Amino acid sequence: PSAGRTRLCTIAAMFKRLLPALIALSALIAIAALDGWGLPRAWGLIAKPLTTILILAWAWPRGADEPRMQGRLRLGLLFSLSGDICLLWPQQGFLPGLVSFLLAHLCYIGAFLTRSRLARPRLPFALYALVAGGVLSQLWPGVPAELRERIFERFVQGPAGAPGGAHGFGLGLWVVRAHLE
Repeated sequence: PSAGRTRLCTIAAMFKRLLPALIALSALIAIAALDGWGLPRAWGLIAKPLTTILILAWAWPRGADEPRMQGRLRLGLLFSLSGDICLLWPQQGFLPGLVSFLLAHLCYIGAFLTRSRLARPRLPFALYALVAGGVLSQLWPGVPAELRERIFERFVQGPAGAPGGAHGFGLGLWVVRAHLE
């Protein structure tokens, strides 16, 4: 029994060392297969959730000194895995995948808030707001006058003749406007 146990520990240690490389390889296979780089699509359908499973395996033992954070991160990764699996079927799985990723991000936010309060320290958030305001002040004059009011409506698209084609931009701004009013 001792030799078998030693061998199992050796295999586990080797797997632990190889895990980052396996994660990268699985991610590259998923990207190559699902973005049409010549690999069979079926490989991507396996590699995409496998990548998240490998990340889960890498992250699972970490954070034992902060059990609340560890639990929330694990739950977030499980929701991310669920989202990845749902999005393998883009039509039927889009909404469940979107909800899964939303829940994952709420778990991640909850995990990182176990260490500090939101927006603490304030300086990075203030600098980000200033930069965002500066970017908006530069972009706003380029928005055609007839679209400036409609930009806050849901599902509005820019004109098809715009550089780069028609782009949707209304939903995010509609959400912001709805919360501000």
